[in-house]
Amino acid sequence: MKHISSRDNPAVKALVKLAGTAGKRGAPVLLDGVHLCQAWLQHYGAPDQAIFDVERLSQPDIAALAAAVPDARCLALDARLMQALASVESGQGVAFVVTPPSLSLPEAVDENCVLFDRIQDPGNVGTLLRTCAAAGIKRVFLATGTAAAWSPKVLRSGQGAHFALAIHEHVDLPALLPGLRVPLVATALEGAQDLYAG
Repeated sequence: MKHISSRDNPAVKALVKLAGTAGKRGAPVLLDGVHLCQAWLQHYGAPDQAIFDVERLSQPDIAALAAAVPDARCLALDARLMQALASVESGQGVAFVVTPPSLSLPEAVDENCVLFDRIQDPGNVGTLLRTCAAAGIKRVFLATGTAAAWSPKVLRSGQGAHFALAIHEHVDLPALLPGLRVPLVATALEGAQDLYAG
C-alpha cells in the first residue's frame, strides 16, 4: 500500500477534487466511512480505489477493509490529508472511490416502486431512499432535476439505502408511465390535506 504525506501529490489533488463533486451521472464518487465502504464491498466487490488514514489502519474495521481490497488499489494518507476528503468534520478514516452502477430501464414496471419528481434537497432524497428501503421497495426512479443520488449528502442521509435499491436517475417519468403495471398514487403540495385528518 502506497503511503502519501504531501498535499501536492497529484493523487491527493485528484481525490480532493473528486470529494467536492456532486455525484454527476456516470462519474466516480467518493464513499466516505466504514458503513458505506463495507456495504459497497458486500454488494459490488472491490472499489476502484481505497483510501485509508495511515494512523487508523490498525483499527479492526479499517484493517478488515484494507485486507479485502487488492493492495495495488490502496492508498494510505496522513491524517490531515484524509480529513480534507471527509464529508463530515469527524471522518472515519476510510473512503472508497467507486463508479455507481448504471441500470437499464425495465420495459415494464410490475412491482412497487417510487418515482421522485424534481426533489432538489439532497437530505430529502437520501431520507426518501432510506424510507423506501425500509418499506421493502426495491426500485426507484429519479426524474431529471432531482438531486444526484450518489452525491455526498444523499449518500450520508441514505445511510446505506443505495445498496438495497435499484436506482434509476435522469428518468423521463411521463415516458415511463405507459409501462407501469401497478397502480399510480401521487402526492403534491398544491391543495394538500393532512394524511391523518378524518
